[in-house]
Amino acid sequence: MAPDWLTDAPAVAPVTKRKLGRAFGMSIAYTSRNPRPEAPYPYFASAAALAAEVDFLVVITPGGGESEAFLYEVEPRCREPFVPPHPDYLDAVRRGYDAHGLEVEPLDEAAAGRLAAGSIATLFVYGTLRRGELRHPILERHRGRLLGEGRIEGTLLDLGPHPALIGLPRERPVIGEIYAFDDLAKLLHETDRVEGFLGFGDPSSLYRRGVVSASLGDDGPPMMAWTYLFAGDAAGLPVVSGGVWRREHIT
Repeated sequence: MAPDWLTDAPAVAPVTKRKLGRAFGMSIAYTSRNPRPEAPYPYFASAAALAAEVDFLVVITPGGGESEAFLYEVEPRCREPFVPPHPDYLDAVRRGYDAHGLEVEPLDEAAAGRLAAGSIATLFVYGTLRRGELRHPILERHRGRLLGEGRIEGTLLDLGPHPALIGLPRERPVIGEIYAFDDLAKLLHETDRVEGFLGFGDPSSLYRRGVVSASLGDDGPPMMAWTYLFAGDAAGLPVVSGGVWRREHIT
């Protein structure tokens, strides 16, 4: 559990426990709305100021809605096919994984230049990708396995020939279907194009791909799944009553 002085940090903070810093051999700093006198770490007034001074950021967010996080990405012009990490760095990261009981297989796969299987291999669909709808054959081509009816918290909007999902406000459960795939990355390459998702952070995307907590049926266990969220202006758009969209409801 995070220390008391850290639990209401708004977006970015360095660690949840001191042992994480010790495991990686790192010093610790933090940002929050206000400095915490009881915190034994240096304080930065903003996430940007903290990011300018540190090598790694650990993001702590409250449960529930969607959250944003800082990411660092190599400039395309500076990229090489693969650059293995320094052994000392890899050893430090592996010790951190071991200290927290995390599986090291994905880390070792990435360090060797191989793509590890992602922990999220499911997709939640609520519109034209559902069974009987126009774009469902895409899922069939990629051998999607229907796990069952899925529910997520959010609001479903009516755009006419297709719906749009937004995370807030949460009008009522949004009903859709959850599918599993052996090669989700290959599927997402196609569905990103179909849904108008041009990449994370691209403001011209029609939809953006994100991870949501979905449950199977009325009271099934929650699971993490990819889905597509509306990236446009939702003001004034009609809400789909009941949280269920079908093409035949269009008049």
